[in-house]
Amino acid sequence: MQSIVAILAFLGLWVVIYLNKRSEKKLNGITWFAISFSIEVCLTALVVGIINLIHIPITILSVSIVEICLALIFAIDIYRKKAIQKYNYDKLQILGVFGLLAVTYFVFVLCYGLHWGFAFRNTDAAAHMENALWVIDNKEVTGM
Repeated sequence: MQSIVAILAFLGLWVVIYLNKRSEKKLNGITWFAISFSIEVCLTALVVGIINLIHIPITILSVSIVEICLALIFAIDIYRKKAIQKYNYDKLQILGVFGLLAVTYFVFVLCYGLHWGFAFRNTDAAAHMENALWVIDNKEVTGM
């Protein structure tokens, strides 16, 4: 259940960041789709880093709550402005994105197979896995 809440919170925050008006002119929709994703990830990391400083456990639920609160802040901003950002979508860019996704998928299948048998090619991945498991076990982030 927490995973479903986390996915919905993530998508909700992404949508309200995307819809938040930044300019009177129409912006490129594909570019801002990616930029909105980056803004969301950075904002979530910043706020989670701050709540880690006050020793609140970092869990799927706490990150989801952070994302829901951020989404509400952006939604209130949209409501106050009474405006949603307008975008234009270039057909060639859309084809390019789908082409890039297709190539990425086929390279992924070539490297890992359809069963997603991840095989790390360097020893650095082991250190990252160990750090990620430490965060899960201790429910806090260190080195921020």
